[in-house]
Amino acid sequence: MAINDKSSKRKNGQKNQQLLKKPKNKQCIKEIHAKIKNTRQDLIYKFTTQPVKDNAPVRKAKQVCQ
Repeated sequence: MAINDKSSKRKNGQKNQQLLKKPKNKQCIKEIHAKIKNTRQDLIYKFTTQPVKDNAPVRKAKQVCQ
């Protein structure tokens, strides 16, 4: 991500002081990662509970032995 790259490459003494606020950037990165994690968990939950809600039979996939 761009924010992650900026926070890891910024050094003291650069002209752009606004992006040097590392705690703010780190907090922003944490929020983005948490949002991605929650979205993935939500999708996994939705896809796994949908067949149960529809009363669909749950079957194992056939194993092909060769």
